[in-house]
Amino acid sequence: MINYSRAIKIVLFIWILGYSLALPLGIFSEAVKYENYCGEFCEENWPDYSNDTGYSRLRRMYGFAVLILQFAFPVIISSVDN
Repeated sequence: MINYSRAIKIVLFIWILGYSLALPLGIFSEAVKYENYCGEFCEENWPDYSNDTGYSRLRRMYGFAVLILQFAFPVIISSVDN
């Protein structure tokens, strides 16, 4: 059974993890204005992005980590039979 203090720690951990996963998008995003379109659009600008290849290793690793932590891990936990 989970007591009150342990429940608080679990909730705080989940909130910190959620903000940590969203933080790179806030850091590596910028508003870009395109001449032929009205308004500004949010674009990801990763530091290791290559215009030649269109590839960013950091973005790929971030996307994979988010996939595992937000999709695969909860699916595995919810499919475990007690």
